[in-house]
Amino acid sequence: MEDLKVKEPDWERLEEIYNKLEFNSLLSKIPEDKLSNGENMDYEIKYKIIKNNDYSSIIEEIKKGKNFYF
Repeated sequence: MEDLKVKEPDWERLEEIYNKLEFNSLLSKIPEDKLSNGENMDYEIKYKIIKNNDYSSIIEEIKKGKNFYF
């Protein structure tokens, strides 16, 4: 009967699975105090600020075949 009792979820494991599978809507339902706060992040965030509608550098990167996401 002990196995049938409702238990606290393994929040760290859920966070890991949701991140891996990109289940962002489910990830947002994990309580803030249960999140690892990015301790296990394995990616780098890169961004560029474009001024005066000068997109030429981004266009060149795309033409060179580099990754582009938004």
